[in-house]
Amino acid sequence: MVPPLPSPRPHPLNPMHHQLRLHGPRRQLPPRRRRISRHGPLPRRDPRLHSSLRRRLRQHRNPLRSMAWVLDPVAVSASEFRMRACLGLLELRPTVIRGNASEILGLAGAQRIQSSKGADSSHESLDAMDAAKSLALKTGAIVAVSGAVDFITDGSRAVGAHNGVPMMQKITATGCTVTALIAAFVAVVPSNAFEAAACALSIFGLAGELGMDMARGPASLRMHMIDSLYSLNEETVISRVRIASL
Repeated sequence: MVPPLPSPRPHPLNPMHHQLRLHGPRRQLPPRRRRISRHGPLPRRDPRLHSSLRRRLRQHRNPLRSMAWVLDPVAVSASEFRMRACLGLLELRPTVIRGNASEILGLAGAQRIQSSKGADSSHESLDAMDAAKSLALKTGAIVAVSGAVDFITDGSRAVGAHNGVPMMQKITATGCTVTALIAAFVAVVPSNAFEAAACALSIFGLAGELGMDMARGPASLRMHMIDSLYSLNEETVISRVRIASL
């Protein structure tokens, strides 16, 4: 068993709070997955950090390879720590990789993008088409790229999800939300992750369109978008979803 790393002293401005977390809040995780993140943020300069992370990943290699899961490389170019951690996660063969254009460009090239703006993208989504295809072929994962035009590729084919409204990009955490939605869709049909990811992106954009009809700004759009996602029905989805080959 890997010995626990020493916990950092709590401080509201501790820079380690901004480092990569492998999962969200621990209370939302099943016990088996909780082991990966139970120590919270790992000390950045601790010499045991990367070897410990590798051991933990190897311990969970078999369970993760036997289930569908989604990797969201949030702000992968923001630090060397994030890049190395995400490259390690790629070894566990994610079913889907979802990120914005800058994140996918950085991860595909295994190098940090100097113009990175943290979790925000400094590139248009279609700028990452070649990188996304390369990443998909290299990892065997479906790669979904969010932006003005969301697209999905398996390395040989690509489709665009053309639903959504520009103001969705003004709402914090829409990327995290659509990653969770992709995971839910893929869990239903893990054998067809390509179509599942495409449908999830398009339906999320459709919820934004419906929410925008009632919204007056980003705050109210967030609320109405969630309500619209909750109340979507099959007829609306079939008539308004827009997915096309690129």
